[in-house]
Amino acid sequence: LLHGPFLFLYTKSVIELNSIKIKSLFHFLPFTLAFLSIIPFLWLTKQEKIVIYQSGGQGYHMLKTLILIGVILSGVIYIILTINFLVKHISLMSKSNSQSSYLGWIFKLIIGLSLIWMMVILADEKYVFYAVVIFVLFIGYYGIKQLGIFTNQPQLIFPIESQTMSYTESLQVN
Repeated sequence: LLHGPFLFLYTKSVIELNSIKIKSLFHFLPFTLAFLSIIPFLWLTKQEKIVIYQSGGQGYHMLKTLILIGVILSGVIYIILTINFLVKHISLMSKSNSQSSYLGWIFKLIIGLSLIWMMVILADEKYVFYAVVIFVLFIGYYGIKQLGIFTNQPQLIFPIESQTMSYTESLQVN
């Protein structure tokens, strides 16, 4: 329930300057609701949790099913939202190789998470864990190469042309 919102908000923050606002917290509402719904289980004693586990989750089947459906829907919906956001931005920006190569990093993240979600839905749990390990290694390797993470270089921000100001317009604002 957190991967999708984080991917979407990361993509939005890379593309649009000052795009993360307080209303962005609504993206974390499903996670918050799921967490609040399991608090009664978390407050049980160790022995009570063991009994529930041994009984196959008796009394928690509906909650478990709702959370599972929410997790899968969240993953799929946020992948689609992020792709749509990125495609709209690319169609509005001028054709620049530096921008396209930098946005390629985000496409790689989207493809990686998409593959993991497909495996969650279609594959055995063991293969999902393998995919996640490979994805984390991928993020570690390619993430270090991104500007602004381990260097003093600022991150590249790609404003949409219709929202940019000329130099003289920016002087008038100040």
